[in-house]
Amino acid sequence: MLTISVKNFGPIAEGSVDLKPLTIFVGPSNTGKSYMATAVYAVMRAARSVGNEAAFDGRVVSIAFRVTPYGIANDNSDDTKAVVRGLQNFADKEAINQDLLVSDLPESVVSWLRDETGERLRIVQQHTLDQLLLLYREPSKFAKYGSQANRTLLSVSRHTPRLHLDIGLPQTVNPTPEFDISKVSAPVQAIEFLRRVPLIRESDVLPPGTKMLLVDPIVLRVLDGVPTNSYYLPASRSGIIRVERPLTSAIIRQSSLAESQRMGLPVSLGVTSEFLADFVGLSQVNRLTDSNADLDKAIKFLESKVLHGEIDLDESAGLPRPDVNYETAAGKFTLDQTSSMVSELAPLILFLKYLVRPGDLLILEEPESHLHPAAQRQLARGIVRLVNAGVKVLITTHSDLFVSQVNNLMRISFASSRWIRENGFEPQDCLKHDDVAAYLFRWDNEQGGSVVDELEIRRDIGIDDAMFGEVINEIYEESLLVQRIRPKWEQTNS
Repeated sequence: MLTISVKNFGPIAEGSVDLKPLTIFVGPSNTGKSYMATAVYAVMRAARSVGNEAAFDGRVVSIAFRVTPYGIANDNSDDTKAVVRGLQNFADKEAINQDLLVSDLPESVVSWLRDETGERLRIVQQHTLDQLLLLYREPSKFAKYGSQANRTLLSVSRHTPRLHLDIGLPQTVNPTPEFDISKVSAPVQAIEFLRRVPLIRESDVLPPGTKMLLVDPIVLRVLDGVPTNSYYLPASRSGIIRVERPLTSAIIRQSSLAESQRMGLPVSLGVTSEFLADFVGLSQVNRLTDSNADLDKAIKFLESKVLHGEIDLDESAGLPRPDVNYETAAGKFTLDQTSSMVSELAPLILFLKYLVRPGDLLILEEPESHLHPAAQRQLARGIVRLVNAGVKVLITTHSDLFVSQVNNLMRISFASSRWIRENGFEPQDCLKHDDVAAYLFRWDNEQGGSVVDELEIRRDIGIDDAMFGEVINEIYEESLLVQRIRPKWEQTNS
């Protein structure tokens, strides 16, 4: 489990979150929920870029090659050759099994792996900062400058295997990463591969990708819990897709930095631009063919129970980019002919159909927007089904109805299969308490910003959010108070 911590980050004075299969942020507006979600997004994209070149987009690739020669398929340095020879000798003499730890390898190999892992983790630090600058355009949008004690700090940590990365602003050099690879499982498949290759001599050329074959599995295990891909659906998504074509055209026309500044267009729209890029790119993505039955069922549930129709891309009109259509028994409609609820959920459905797979992270801001309370309840069930299908989900929400439905789905996980079936639920509606983390963002005058409190996940009630309860109690007490008011005509007649 990775812990993301921030200090003096946007409106957040201090806070930490542990990421679980379902992570929920609640709290008043302007307390930093979106800032923390963006920090998580930046860290995950940066961490996944190391050891997975396919995860790079064009901008990050240029950053990667500027920072480090990582990405060169063949490292034929004498040091690397010596390590490969040591591993080949080790593989010839020792039994290889799935329980092999890094600490079991020759000390020269362990030292080399430690150095290489440290270098990759330093790249993660730099990439995280690069991602934040990409999303916010300039440090002043998220960083506070002042004394060393008050500077902005973002940290990534884990207890086992031990990992701690600090990304601070302002800074000139990233602090040295702290990590332990001694108890990490060694890449057995890499050692077995090398055992089948003729013994390396001084003049031999290493097989392509040798360095990555040896190091990348170690790095990814140190960063265990990092999703394969991350997608961010901002709260403004419904408005974005309604004006997507003219907005995209305007950005393309004014793409140069000087022209963007002259026309008053932002150079970067943050997570909005990331979302827009993913959304526009859907038309170039082939519909995912590696079907996952549980994920498909979750999508169909959302369409049938929440939308009461199907969302998909329609290329029949012969347009440069396909339209997004909503199809029901009454016919087929474009999004500008539908309700705000449909346009709100359309990006979610399309991302699930074309991009998101089990193991990915989906960050979804305010999923309850424009939804009737009954639809919010069904949406919560759909989100839980996504989690049970293997998609990691991070939610920011203001809806007590949404949270209450999640609580109910946690409670039914203790019910018998017969009870679940007889009361209209299915096994994929059950949510394990250990799979949920919830955090309250609240303003703290003493801290001069918001703080993040972890909410207890109780076995009897689920997420224990006192703030929602306080508001409900206030409404109830106010209702009792206003019930005592006598209309003027009653007062006159008396």
